[in-house]
Amino acid sequence: MEIDYYEATSLDAKDIIEYLNVIASQTNNLTFGKNELEINELQEMQLINEIHNSINSVMILAKDGNKIVGMVSLSGESKARIKHRSNLGISVLKEYWHQGIGSSLLAAAIGYAIENDIEIIELEVITTNKNAIKLYEKFGFETIGIYENYFKIDDEYYDAQLMNLYL
Repeated sequence: MEIDYYEATSLDAKDIIEYLNVIASQTNNLTFGKNELEINELQEMQLINEIHNSINSVMILAKDGNKIVGMVSLSGESKARIKHRSNLGISVLKEYWHQGIGSSLLAAAIGYAIENDIEIIELEVITTNKNAIKLYEKFGFETIGIYENYFKIDDEYYDAQLMNLYL
């Protein structure tokens, strides 16, 4: 298995939507579930272009051949007072878990942040996702708090662990 990593382009929009719909059905660790992603290919293309044109945002894909198997994004703000921060989102197809793809994606995102003067990477992770929390801690993320009842999945509440990496 040879995994390639590269920055997403608008040509990846359709494949990204398909990927997101697959992972949404594989885990409750995301902020959206199966059939909840409401974005079409044109909207995804516009989003990718906006990310590409932003200094504090990036979307990086992990591909096994032509198949997207993982993705990480940093989403920054343009407002002067908060543009030193960027929010991280990361996912990997379930069949590719525990193969180092998440670590490689996270390292790529952190590298991008350092190169582009992002000072803080922030994230929210469901507290039941112990593997992700261990990964974030391995890269130096610190827990800054717990957001109670952050997720509501099938009428059950789950907390989110708020974590920051100070670069």
